[in-house]
Amino acid sequence: MSDFGMANSENLLSIYTDALLRGQTDLQSFLQEHNITFDSTLGRLVRLADYLYTMLPYVKPSPEFVESLYEELVGIEVSDSKDWFSQFQFERQLERQLERFRHLPRPMQLAAGLTITAGFFWIASRVRREGLLSGTNDQDNLEKSA
Repeated sequence: MSDFGMANSENLLSIYTDALLRGQTDLQSFLQEHNITFDSTLGRLVRLADYLYTMLPYVKPSPEFVESLYEELVGIEVSDSKDWFSQFQFERQLERQLERFRHLPRPMQLAAGLTITAGFFWIASRVRREGLLSGTNDQDNLEKSA
C-alpha cells in the first residue's frame, strides 16, 4: 500500500471514529459512501472500530481519580476550596509518602528511619543550643553575662 493510500485509510478511519463519537453509527452507509469493500483491510478496521464502540461502554471517571491522576502526572496538588479535605493536603501528602515508604525493602526502611531520626535529633539539638524557638540566642546571653 502506498503512502498516499495509507494516509487516506488513516483519514477515513479517523472520519469514522469521529462520526461514532458524534453518535452517527451507521456502518453500512459509511462503507458505501466512501466506496469501501466489506472484506478489505480498511473495511475490517472500520468494523473493528464499530465493534469496539458498541462493546466498550463509556465510563466517566470519578473526580477523585482525575485529581489523583493529575497530581501524579503533573506533580502539583489540586486544592479545591469547596472540598473540606483540601485543608488536609499535608496529611494526604504525608500518607502517600508513608505508603511509598512501606513498599521499600526492610534494609532501606531501616536506613531511611535512622536517617529521619538522626535529622530530628540534629534539628532539636540546634533549636535547643541556639535558642531558635525563644527568639534569643543562649550563647549571646552567656557572652553578655561574662
